[in-house]
Amino acid sequence: MAHIVLAWELGGGFGHLSRLYALTKELLAAGHQITLIARHKEKACSFFSPLCQQLNNIRYVQAPYYKGHLPNHLEQTPAYVHVLFNVGYGHPDVLNRLVANWYQVLCELQPDMIITDHAPTALMVSRDMGIPRINFGDGFTCPAPEYPLSQLHESLSTDAIKSDERYVVEYCNKALAIQGISPINQLADIYQVNETFLMTLAELDHLGKRPQVFYGGIPESERNGSPPQWPDIHGPKIFAYLKVQKHLDSQLKSIAETGLPAVVYIPEISPRLQRQYSNTNLMLTNQPVHIGDALENAQLVISHGGHQLAAECLQAGVAQLHLPLHLEQQLLSNRCQQTGCSLTAPPSEFASVLPIALENLNSLSGQAKQLADQLHKTTTTHPLGRCMALIEYWLTS
Repeated sequence: MAHIVLAWELGGGFGHLSRLYALTKELLAAGHQITLIARHKEKACSFFSPLCQQLNNIRYVQAPYYKGHLPNHLEQTPAYVHVLFNVGYGHPDVLNRLVANWYQVLCELQPDMIITDHAPTALMVSRDMGIPRINFGDGFTCPAPEYPLSQLHESLSTDAIKSDERYVVEYCNKALAIQGISPINQLADIYQVNETFLMTLAELDHLGKRPQVFYGGIPESERNGSPPQWPDIHGPKIFAYLKVQKHLDSQLKSIAETGLPAVVYIPEISPRLQRQYSNTNLMLTNQPVHIGDALENAQLVISHGGHQLAAECLQAGVAQLHLPLHLEQQLLSNRCQQTGCSLTAPPSEFASVLPIALENLNSLSGQAKQLADQLHKTTTTHPLGRCMALIEYWLTS
């Protein structure tokens, strides 16, 4: 039995937990002891509670991360280096604490292997520990280890990005030196690992399809939630998963004006909105909806472009409309739109794009079903099988 650390540092969605949950089930079944270093510890404990009722070989630790607002926060992140800059890598004092805290946690745990899901600092500080290191996630959380790290949009030249990388690498090396950890030559060194498990579809790789890369597919998510209660109204069914943000009121109004039956899941919905839309064509809920059941009947899914839901829609052959709230969702939405299965728009433009989506629903749905048929023929039935084989290989090497 090996002690395996799973580390989740960045990102707040359930996609990370869903992936890690699926992997944890396999690792526990193989007899390993698991420590989950989680960005949101309480959320992780709740999400993983079904596993804890069966086995006690899992421990939870709070992940180090910076919770404040950095004074030099960048409004635009044209390259991956700027994503790291905004989570503390561009502020020496913050980075010193991140490196020190992650190093301390990993030294105390003494794992036999570390598997990270969007945890670059964990990868960086574990390079000298002599243990296998695996990066596990989607196209955004697993950038290719190249110099410079990926360009995300074309607002800066490659030379300018390399210059920014040099500053961040200097900050990293000063923080690493304090802990006695060997320096990096470039940010790509962080992602030089024993294995990278890209748990996504090639069509949804945020950073573009990569040659000679194995795409593992989507681990089956834990099917929590209640079956959707569709309003008894004739017409194509809409399922929406939305967050509370400044455009929510107008978005709900636009869906209501279609007159179509819609189930809208909003985790932190206010009682005011629930009362406002009671007895209408909208069924608003703050309780998780069983996604598998929703996709069996929905003709259109509206979301902000989270990876897990977008991938499940592609596999189910359901048309989508994305309203991305941040860069990661924007990149995925753009990739998905290229398949012809979805449309994307800024949240503020939802009222104008929803009629277009409904007008073209047959075309979007047809393309989605065609792609789903292709995916069923080419994707593996057990996405984590290859991962588990490689994990065992590195544990015994």
